[in-house]
Amino acid sequence: MFSETLSSVCATQAPDLHVLDLSENLLSGKLPNCWKHFQGLLPLNLAGNNLSGKLPRSLGYLMNIISLRLHDNSFSGEFPYLENCTELVVVDLGANKLSGKILAWIAKA
Repeated sequence: MFSETLSSVCATQAPDLHVLDLSENLLSGKLPNCWKHFQGLLPLNLAGNNLSGKLPRSLGYLMNIISLRLHDNSFSGEFPYLENCTELVVVDLGANKLSGKILAWIAKA
């Protein structure tokens, strides 16, 4: 069980990282705004943690991502802008405190 923040992820800057699954841990704090360094990431699963705050804009740099699972956290604010994530097939943001409209581009995917 990991129980730290994700701030150390930014120091990694691993463009060849293809899978990141840290679900069902005790991670807390905000999601860092450094996802532009992980453009090779395909699934990102951070579900079932204690993460909070707004979803960072840099998630939109994950152009090859196919699965984004951030459910069962305490994220708040607007739905993230993911229009450039053209390979995205699964988005699970349930059981958070997100607000706003789901943008029209998501229906085009």
